Amino acid sequence: MPLYREASNHSAIALENPDLHVYPRAERLDKYFQKVILHVGDALFIPEGWLYQVDSGRLTIAVNFWWRSDMMSGMLEHMDAYYLRRILKRAGSDVVQAIDNYGYSD
Repeated sequence: MPLYREASNHSAIALENPDLHVYPRAERLDKYFQKVILHVGDALFIPEGWLYQVDSGRLTIAVNFWWRSDMMSGMLEHMDAYYLRRILKRAGSDVVQAIDNYGYSD
């Protein structure tokens, strides 16, 4: 989970011990995850959009680099209305209704 604030690209599920009453589908997580152990000098590429969790047993220095991929660069403007609608949907139904009236409906 994020340290400072809620973010749409972070999961609220405690992967080590998920609350199956709140997240019943988490029971199937073991079918889809991969565990990777890195050693000195190793690097791991995680594809864009993949959920991941990092656990460090010792002092670790990690470098995380975000770049805009060709795939996302081509989609960003096309997806702006969709993402804006999702954000505003959380703001309240009257805002969503105004957007629907404007023409950005599901």
